[in-house]
Amino acid sequence: MWLYQLCLYHKNKFEDKTPSQRLRNVLYVLWEQEQPKETNSKGVITYVDFDLFYKRKMNELINFIKNKLS
Repeated sequence: MWLYQLCLYHKNKFEDKTPSQRLRNVLYVLWEQEQPKETNSKGVITYVDFDLFYKRKMNELINFIKNKLS
């Protein structure tokens, strides 16, 4: 019985979010863990905000998939 409930829980958990929401959430956790930094034109090190990080990672993913196309 508990196994059935566990499976039902995970099924509902995945149905609550779209694949794009899940990907964004995973990228957010990655952003928190990496705490990416960059150096601006004045030589000052600043943290990359999540929106910029997200756009860069999505571009990487899109380019990776595009390169697989013939």
